[in-house]
Amino acid sequence: WTAMLSALCGILCGLGIQAALSSYVWRRESGERTPAVEAIVLVAAPLMFLLSPTTLRWGITSMLDLPIAFVFLATVLLAAKGLENGANRETMVRLVVCGGFFIGLKPSFFMFVPLIAVLVWLAGKNALGSKRGAALAVLLFVATASPWYVRSFIGDGDPIAPYLNLAIVHKDAKFSQFDWDQIGKDLISDRDALSLLKLPYRIFVHPDNFNFREYGVTFSLVGVYLPFIFLWLVLTLQNKFFSRDRRLMIFATCTAYATAYWLATSYLSRYALLFAPELAVCLGAWLFYLSQRGRRAAIAAAVLALICVLPSPSSLEWLTHQVLAYYVYLPGLYMGREEYLERNLAAYKSEEYVSRFESAPGRSKRVLALCCKELTYRFRLHGVTLVGDFVGPERYWDFDIALHTNALADYFDRFDVDAIIAQRKSFFSSHEIDDLIGGAGRLGFRTGPSFDDQTVILLRDGASTK
Repeated sequence: WTAMLSALCGILCGLGIQAALSSYVWRRESGERTPAVEAIVLVAAPLMFLLSPTTLRWGITSMLDLPIAFVFLATVLLAAKGLENGANRETMVRLVVCGGFFIGLKPSFFMFVPLIAVLVWLAGKNALGSKRGAALAVLLFVATASPWYVRSFIGDGDPIAPYLNLAIVHKDAKFSQFDWDQIGKDLISDRDALSLLKLPYRIFVHPDNFNFREYGVTFSLVGVYLPFIFLWLVLTLQNKFFSRDRRLMIFATCTAYATAYWLATSYLSRYALLFAPELAVCLGAWLFYLSQRGRRAAIAAAVLALICVLPSPSSLEWLTHQVLAYYVYLPGLYMGREEYLERNLAAYKSEEYVSRFESAPGRSKRVLALCCKELTYRFRLHGVTLVGDFVGPERYWDFDIALHTNALADYFDRFDVDAIIAQRKSFFSSHEIDDLIGGAGRLGFRTGPSFDDQTVILLRDGASTK
């Protein structure tokens, strides 16, 4: 269900892009149809986002990247609407709620508070007609954004855990400094001047680079720096024509702000989904303006719009596989969810067995999962908690140390584990899995049933293996 909601958020982003660009569509008062070039731009702009291999990849997962993109787009759309004639209190309520909800989606989004506070202030002055009303709207926005941070402060003593805990007191309830350093190394991107200058080219031509780690993007992301250039030109040249276009100015400002956040944190391609819809709106608006500069300019605008939809050349094989797997072959091969999962997930039967076994009365309902989390929702369905991760108290590194120092008993007791499911040829070597079988056996664990040659099941002594 969460994957379906993620895909729905992607579709809503596409509709939001069209909604933002609808005011640029040229129509005569007599109701004459939209010119072909403008129609091409209006269709191409959402496709710049929707047909991106990054969007297609993460749109069928439970990750929050697309929901975050949708909530941010909704916030920017409402801010633009709040500056238009006819904006009212209802517009402000929606803006405050969406903006506050967006800030609470991720701890690092506190960095967007200044941007959205300014948008709420400007929209509030226009919609409510007074600075007092605008100030009240800003306070309500901060209050709406604060619950998650207040909860984090009460629970961990750090509103943006674990940032302040590790920076000031050098201790956090979940993350160690080692964890945080490992996460930082994983997310670090090249930030030297030359790398940043070549980024638009590299992210499109070499999307599988360690800095981006994707199958591909659409050509629209090559224009990632255009909002900065546009704002600089408008401000330095004091261009009154574009400065009067409040909607475009807001979208360009928000895109530039989000891009700066992306560059400052980690510029993995999937994190660019945050501002990809806003960038598509900016590109569409500029192409609309270009199409009004004569016939040749209109043709150029149409060609550029189509070019911006093109995916990275290296992603064509992956896209072909997706189309064949999910739209050509799957309808004929799909015989039901259980049969599909059993055929495509090697550890499916093992995970189903362990999750059902641990849900029985008297079991701890806690399973140590060693790189075997393909089907975690199965365990959640049976009320079973999985222990084991790359970071946090149950980090694999601590387990590896316990395995090689004969300290498995303390590790198992600490997390009240009475079942283990592990996969060979994953993070742990087959030799280490054999050591685990021997070590756990001395602590009362016995080997469970084998459903495939890669998955190992260990159950606390006294558990049935039938």
